[in-house]
Amino acid sequence: MQKKLRVLLIIAMMLLLSFLLMFMCAKYSLKLMATFPEVACNGLPLNESPEALERVANREWTMNKVLEEKGAQVTYFGYV
Repeated sequence: MQKKLRVLLIIAMMLLLSFLLMFMCAKYSLKLMATFPEVACNGLPLNESPEALERVANREWTMNKVLEEKGAQVTYFGYV
């Protein structure tokens, strides 16, 4: 009887750890999806050349990094 109880306790702990790990991964994934949403590049202005698009994306990334270092919540919804 004691052996069965020990096995059930171990299985319950493993299930709990598995749930916690999946919950933390899902939470992190949702945070990334909110920071980097999907963007259709064809609808962006200044999309006439890859170089122009890269310049604007680099400028947006630099500005967002500065805001992030100051503690502001940023989202990369434009060119990046």
